[in-house]
Amino acid sequence: MLIYKMNIRNGLKYILLTFVIAAVMVSCVHSDTWAGELVIPGTGACEEVLRELAFAYNYENPGHEIIIPKSTGSIGGIRKLISGQALLIRVARDLRPDEKGNDLIMIPFARDAVVFATGSNSGIDDISSAELGGVFSGRIYNWNILGSKSAPVLLVVRDNSETNLGILRSSFTSFKAVTFPEKSKVVYHDHAMIEMLEKYSTAIGFGTASNFRGKSVTVLSVDGVMHDDPQYPANIEYSLMYRRGDLPGIASDFIDFIFFEEGIKILKNYGLVPIARSAVSGKR
Repeated sequence: MLIYKMNIRNGLKYILLTFVIAAVMVSCVHSDTWAGELVIPGTGACEEVLRELAFAYNYENPGHEIIIPKSTGSIGGIRKLISGQALLIRVARDLRPDEKGNDLIMIPFARDAVVFATGSNSGIDDISSAELGGVFSGRIYNWNILGSKSAPVLLVVRDNSETNLGILRSSFTSFKAVTFPEKSKVVYHDHAMIEMLEKYSTAIGFGTASNFRGKSVTVLSVDGVMHDDPQYPANIEYSLMYRRGDLPGIASDFIDFIFFEEGIKILKNYGLVPIARSAVSGKR
């Protein structure tokens, strides 16, 4: 009789231990899925606004940490995603033919403008589309040619494969076939463009309007049209991207946050046009 009671007791202990182990396993899976750290690499075009969104999300969700590192470009982010080094990335262009076929899902979330900007001391706030060709070809080499004070024009440009440059070339006829002079300073990331324009007050360059927000630069209108005017021609779309079936809970939660009220408010504060979630569809 004693042996029988001991067996029952041991059996109950075994069952209880099994439930405890199962609960721990579920807890671990939940922790891996919803808590922890998520790094979102990729384009620098929307780096500033995503960093603000990540800050707000992290503040509201203790135990979560969304990290927006400095730009590796859309191409760098896509390579990390395809190779499995990242679960969620940020891009500012569609997939190229050689990138398709990897079961990648794109979620557009906002539209921005690609703009020309000068340092704080160029003395101009508007430029004609015809003058763009003269400035970036080197023919207009001093700001006094455009009616401002005498100061050299320092050109800060991007490499020919860069997305913002491609958008500007397709949007402004005089800029389309411009060959940048050898004396131009070539930078390879959006943050480097901002640093150069803030450092050299008579420089001119280009980038996204949201990245220039709050910086010591002058965003130029073109032919009197500001970047927030519906008639402004140079626009860009931002998206997040992941591989089908590989989206962890923290990433899904952050995406939801962007499309909720506070996320939309942050996007609008940066001058962006939010894209409604109902209009979003995955793209391969």
